[in-house]
Amino acid sequence: MTIGHLLETFDDNRLLHPPSASVDETRADHELDIYERGYQAGWDDCVKAQSGAAAALEEDFAQNLRELSFTYHEANTAAVNSLTPLIFGLIDTLFPELAHLALGEKLTKELQSLARKSVDGSVMIRCSPEKLRFLESMQPEVSGLDLCFSADDTLGEGQVSLSFGDCEREIDLDSFATELSTLTRAFLSDMTQETADV
Repeated sequence: MTIGHLLETFDDNRLLHPPSASVDETRADHELDIYERGYQAGWDDCVKAQSGAAAALEEDFAQNLRELSFTYHEANTAAVNSLTPLIFGLIDTLFPELAHLALGEKLTKELQSLARKSVDGSVMIRCSPEKLRFLESMQPEVSGLDLCFSADDTLGEGQVSLSFGDCEREIDLDSFATELSTLTRAFLSDMTQETADV
């Protein structure tokens, strides 16, 4: 029995035909192709997962905004609805009182304006019988004018008529209070309607 099969053979035939390099290159190309396909598949999975996570995050954010908007409108509607009776009560109570308090000041300003224009003589001040005592008690000090007060049943509580010579001026706080009340009520009504529409 020989041991020739265990030893390396140095035949001339093998030296003349070395193993081909194209087999090694083909194998390397094949392994590189497998690596690139695996890398590309991993990259595609990562991009897909990232875009899915971004889409889910955008949807969650949009849902939170919708809920926030709804909550704001609910709170706004509740606030307007609960404050409306209070504001209407204030309008009905305070506007007439404010007109009453402002009447004396407005009258004083009008009389001072007349005094600056050098209107000499007597000024007839007509007002409602309810306001006559109030206006007489606060009788403004305006130099150069003689003030005469009289009651007029045709005038409302917030109305005063000033007559001097052939000129006449009107102070009408009743219409101002009514207009202010109407505008405030319209504003609150519009706010209530807007919040109900949303």
